[in-house]
Amino acid sequence: MKEFIRVGKDRIRLNTIKRYGIKYAVRYLLKNADEIGVETDRVTFDSAYTECGASWREEEDIKTSEPIHDINTGLPIKINGEVARYGCIPPNEFIVKKDRILYVDDNEYFESVVDFDIDEKVAELDIYFLTLNRNFK
Repeated sequence: MKEFIRVGKDRIRLNTIKRYGIKYAVRYLLKNADEIGVETDRVTFDSAYTECGASWREEEDIKTSEPIHDINTGLPIKINGEVARYGCIPPNEFIVKKDRILYVDDNEYFESVVDFDIDEKVAELDIYFLTLNRNFK
């Protein structure tokens, strides 16, 4: 019997999985950033997008505001070589994208990013857990 399942680049021990499935989410991506497709969270999106009244290059309080950090790397986000700060990003710099996510316990795999079919992976997990439940009856 299989002991592990490969999900993307991760190898997960099957007997440790407590929950899995597919959920829906919204991703907030910055375009034209030095790193293509930098993802931010909802708080970052709201504060960077809704507080935008003037360019941070023109207004001193926005110039000194905190930099926005990439949630994947923790590094400050740069747009056209300039460090992006809260309140400085115009609406056209964001891509708001709906996405499906495969979750396996606390790990999340965004369908638009991974190189495997998340529906097939859920079916593989279903087969394992259905087989496991039959063996215990």
